[in-house]
Amino acid sequence: MRIFVWHGYLLGGTGSNIYARQLSREWSREGHEVVVFSQERHPERFDLAGAETVRPDVNGFLPVFVIDEYEGYEVKRVQDSTREELEAWVAANADAMRERLPADFVFVNHVLMGGPVGEAVGAPYVVKAHGSELEYSMRGNAELSAWGQEALTGAEATVVGSEHIRHVLADVCGQTEDVHEIPLGEDLGSRHADRAGGLAASNLRPVRFGLDDVEAQMATLRASLLEGYGRWRLALEDVENLWALAAWKSAEEEAPEQPPSLAA
Repeated sequence: MRIFVWHGYLLGGTGSNIYARQLSREWSREGHEVVVFSQERHPERFDLAGAETVRPDVNGFLPVFVIDEYEGYEVKRVQDSTREELEAWVAANADAMRERLPADFVFVNHVLMGGPVGEAVGAPYVVKAHGSELEYSMRGNAELSAWGQEALTGAEATVVGSEHIRHVLADVCGQTEDVHEIPLGEDLGSRHADRAGGLAASNLRPVRFGLDDVEAQMATLRASLLEGYGRWRLALEDVENLWALAAWKSAEEEAPEQPPSLAA
């Protein structure tokens, strides 16, 4: 089976980067013809089990979910980029993939920007939803959420790594069809999300990584910290009010009594 794996960033460091790398390696080890599309400058540093690597020319622009340093790129958050910038970036990635067709199916990471990339390629595609794009760029942004939902509608299937991400996906993009949960240690070949020719052959070994669970835990921790900060601020205001009241009482008690006025 000829499989395209698209990940618009690097192949090391963060959760989805490692996810894309590990998935590509496992499929390649099972004898599939895998082509990995990413912005990794040094793919030779990673064990991809012989998978071909391609670095699309994106004109030095990189839309991200969390700002970080990427040498040689103009970096913007997805939500801070114009629609024209994002669509040009999608087109550049899709062009590189179309040049290497045919493919039995295309596996893209991230609802945005992977979903629109997969849609633009013109081959059957599957979208892997991650917590990063959903929580840090799409949540609360109606335009991006609608774009993501549109891209998922055209996909053969959407994959999530946990029940938590399934719920986040529904919250952000609305109810979507053909969402399949593939959690830690499960054999990808045992799933039936293979209307495009299969997410993998039936003999794939388990892909053992829980990166989505980590992302889910981080999102939950972030929400908990924000909630805790809010409670702390309220408690601090209560303490400040008590100090002010105590100071006022103390001043009232220390004020010298006025002598009684003399009768006229």
